[in-house]
Amino acid sequence: MDIFLIAIYVLMIYMIVRMLAMRKMNKKMGKIVDLVKVMEDKDLFMTKADDAIETAENDEEKTKFKILKLWGSCYHKEYGDYERMLDEINTSILFASKSTNDDSFFYLLLAIPNILQADGRWEEVKKLEEKTENNKEEYEKRLDYQIAVNCLKYYRNEEDKGFAFFESVMEGNYETYFYNRQLIGLYKEVVAAMLLKQYEEKGDNEHYDEMKSICEQYMQTRIGDMWVKNMGIVLGDYPPSEYAERIPENHEEEEKHEDVIEAETEEHPSENIEDLVENTDSGTSFVGEEEPKE
Repeated sequence: MDIFLIAIYVLMIYMIVRMLAMRKMNKKMGKIVDLVKVMEDKDLFMTKADDAIETAENDEEKTKFKILKLWGSCYHKEYGDYERMLDEINTSILFASKSTNDDSFFYLLLAIPNILQADGRWEEVKKLEEKTENNKEEYEKRLDYQIAVNCLKYYRNEEDKGFAFFESVMEGNYETYFYNRQLIGLYKEVVAAMLLKQYEEKGDNEHYDEMKSICEQYMQTRIGDMWVKNMGIVLGDYPPSEYAERIPENHEEEEKHEDVIEAETEEHPSENIEDLVENTDSGTSFVGEEEPKE
């Protein structure tokens, strides 16, 4: 048989297999998108989360939904089953997967602790931190984990409160860690929020204004709006010296923004989660992964 013809057959088989894999993955991610969209309705969210966990096709998918349910429970201040739900999450399954699962790690390592610290749930923060002792070597390779560790330094007022690390990330010094290149903009938005608070505390108006513009963009997404408010940040056209005095006692009832999570990339504007799902075969609601450079 002609070598060229054999090559065509091989390519056709590859494309068919890839299409089938994409179809299966998109179906799975569609469930995650649907679940995130009903976050505001506590009862509906919990019902759909339980159903998603029960009907999950494999342990990886089940683990992802368990993490989402834990996030939703914290969002709705339902902490009664926190320890049990956390114990049921086995992140070794995610590490063993060929998928990047960066969305799940973002919720687990960053989004959930951000809610917990705002609610003063320090025992729950500690239990989550202890959870990462399993697979510690794998976690330490990840940029999202390193950001999470330094966020905890700020929340607990430890060492330099993560200031040097956050500035280093904003300067682009993160190449030694595993990270999702589609999410680097999102990670920097998180870091910008953490830096904005510290520039405000230091009275550094110039750098405060730089971080403020990034945070304003971050707040156009659900996760960003939640993060900034959980930090007690109220953006306004006044100097940082007046900033702390104008934080309202209750900011929880302010208007919610988008019903989707958007990830900013360095190359182009934010894409919503549905667009990212349609264009990925990575098994996560985001796409791509950057290997650490030597």
